[in-house]
Amino acid sequence: IDTILLRAAELRHEWADVMALMDGSQPSVLHLYKERAEEHRNTEGWHYSHELGSKGPALVRVGEYLAHRADTERPAQTERAR
Repeated sequence: IDTILLRAAELRHEWADVMALMDGSQPSVLHLYKERAEEHRNTEGWHYSHELGSKGPALVRVGEYLAHRADTERPAQTERAR
């Protein structure tokens, strides 16, 4: 899951870079470049979305565990602070 999340973050950064580069393009070609870039991004992004989707139940269990753990750790931290 970590690998998938890291790659998804990389894709977001790459997309931001692409959009920044395209801001300097001529309006007449910007639409074409943007459309092709979106198709490419969506193709790559779909793969990672599918991977995360198949791991959805595991992500929910981890989230529930971490939320419960955070709730039980807060009182202990408060006591130590006193």
